[in-house]
Amino acid sequence: MTLRTRTLFLVVGLLALGASVGLARQDAAAAARTWPPFVLVAGLLLIGAVAYEDGTFQAAGALLDRLPGGEPMLYAVAMGLVAAVTVVLNLDTSVAFLTPVLVGAARRRGASEERLLYGCVFLSNAASLLLPGSHVTNLLVLSGTHVSGSAFLRSMALPWAAAVVVTVADGKLMRTRIALGGIGTKPWRSTEAENELNGQPATETIFRKAADAALREAKPQTQNGFKVELAKRCLVYALKLATQNA
Repeated sequence: MTLRTRTLFLVVGLLALGASVGLARQDAAAAARTWPPFVLVAGLLLIGAVAYEDGTFQAAGALLDRLPGGEPMLYAVAMGLVAAVTVVLNLDTSVAFLTPVLVGAARRRGASEERLLYGCVFLSNAASLLLPGSHVTNLLVLSGTHVSGSAFLRSMALPWAAAVVVTVADGKLMRTRIALGGIGTKPWRSTEAENELNGQPATETIFRKAADAALREAKPQTQNGFKVELAKRCLVYALKLATQNA
């Protein structure tokens, strides 16, 4: 992208952003119109294109990667960021702006990209209940009523909180129990695999991490080394079968 194109995108994006926000604040009738949110999204996407070229998303991903703790901490902070951006701006901006940030952070840390991406998409939708401007559907509903923005916020606060909590927690594996048999002298329980699974989403990436943990201390004999890889594949397959209809 040339400097002229980047400048054009930035100027047009800022003008669209200012026009849509200014119109929304002008009066109640203007705020009820449905087209300003689309102008807002278009302006923000143009600004986002410039931010991507300037490495802003990569820098934000690197900043998230500096968080202490492992993948659970990254997920918690990322979902909090998604909810905040969705409420303040809207769900489309949250998905478009935060997707490259979360992918970059996940790749830097070696965390699950699927968990962050699915969380971003689903939570952006769930967290858009709180304010009228968070979702165009909210504006469509308000355009046919005489409900103020503050009244809308009060009525949606509890449903919004419930939707956010359920979305963040949904799809996680809880209280898993892993036992392996047929590859040693006796079956054994793998707490290492369970620790990798508990609190995590049911994705193949997580299943493979659990399988690696379960067989990390395995010491095969000369003629049965193939059983280690076989056991990993069997465990991943079994986990897929167990969770495919969950």
